[in-house]
Amino acid sequence: VEEAEDVMPTVCATLDVAEAHGRSAVDALATVIGSSRVLLVLDNLEQVLDAAGDIAQLVSLCPELQVITTSRGPLKIGAEIELPLPPLELPPANVTAVEDLSLYPAVELFVQRAGRVKPDFTLDADNADAIVGICRRLDGLPLALELAAARTRILEPGALLDRLENALDILTSGDRDLPERQRTLRATVNWSYDLLDANEQRLLRCLSCFAEGWTYEAMEAVCYDEATRHRALDELDSLVEKGLVQVAGEGDRYLLLVTIRDFAAGQLEHEGEADEAHRAHADYFVTFCEGVHRGICGKSQLEAMARARADGANTDAALDWLTEHARAGDGDAL
Repeated sequence: VEEAEDVMPTVCATLDVAEAHGRSAVDALATVIGSSRVLLVLDNLEQVLDAAGDIAQLVSLCPELQVITTSRGPLKIGAEIELPLPPLELPPANVTAVEDLSLYPAVELFVQRAGRVKPDFTLDADNADAIVGICRRLDGLPLALELAAARTRILEPGALLDRLENALDILTSGDRDLPERQRTLRATVNWSYDLLDANEQRLLRCLSCFAEGWTYEAMEAVCYDEATRHRALDELDSLVEKGLVQVAGEGDRYLLLVTIRDFAAGQLEHEGEADEAHRAHADYFVTFCEGVHRGICGKSQLEAMARARADGANTDAALDWLTEHARAGDGDAL
C-alpha cells in the first residue's frame, strides 16, 4: 500500500468486511469489530503515516481493539505507546571467549543465517574475531547481518570483513521473496531516505561530515545558517524518530550508524555539497580547538580536555580536510 487512504480499505478487503455505499471503511470495520477483543497488526506503515487519523478513529470506536504497528516513524496519536527497536546487541571489547560471544544477538543472527547457506558453518576460535568485526562494522543491523551472512557461501568471514568498506555495494543478495526495498542494503537505506522531506535529506547529508558523533551546537554551526537555524531542532528530532540518527551518551551527543553515514556521504557527493559541508565542518573545529586550547591554558582544564577527547575524531577529520585542500596552516589550532 503506497497511499494512506488505501490502508483501511485494504484492511476491510483482507478481513472480508464489505464497505456499504456511503459508509467509510473505518465505519465498516468498527461495525464488524464492535466490542470484540481484536488484535490488528499493521506492518511497515512509514510510507502511509497519514493513515494515523483513521487508525486513531478506529481505536476510539472499538474499546477492546488493540493495534500493533511497525514503522520507521511514530504515528503521533494520543493512544500510541512507542517501543523503539535498537540494533542488535554487540559483544563488548572485553568479551572474547567463543561460548560467550555466541550469546550476543548480533553474533547469533549472523551465525544462524550463515548456516542457511553453508550448513557446516560454525563460530569458532579461528573466525570469531572476524565475525565480531563484521557485526560491529554493520552496527548490529539485522538486515545487514543477514545480507552479509549470505556472502559466506563464497567468502570466509575474514575476507568478507576486508570488503565491508564498501558494504552498500557488497550486500546485495537478499531473498527474492523479500520486498524490493529489502533485497539490498542500499535499497533499504534509500527507502528511508526517500521518505524524508528535502530539508531533512539535506541535514542527513551534512551530518555525514561528522566522525564519531557531534553535539547539537556543532550541528547548528556546520549544517545551518542564521536564516535556517530555527529548523534545526525539529529536523534533528525527525531523524531521531525515524531511527536515522542515534542519541548517544547522556543525550548530549548524536551519531550516525556507519552504514547510514556511508550512504549519506555518497548523497552529499552526488548533490555537489561535499566541499561546502566539509569546509564548514573544518572551520567549526578550528574555532572549537582554539576554545579548547584557551580552556586548557585557563581554569577549565578538565572540561576542556573532556571536550577535546569527545571530538578527537572530528578534529582529526578536519585537519585531514584542511591538509588535503592546502589549508594546513588553518589547522594549527588542531
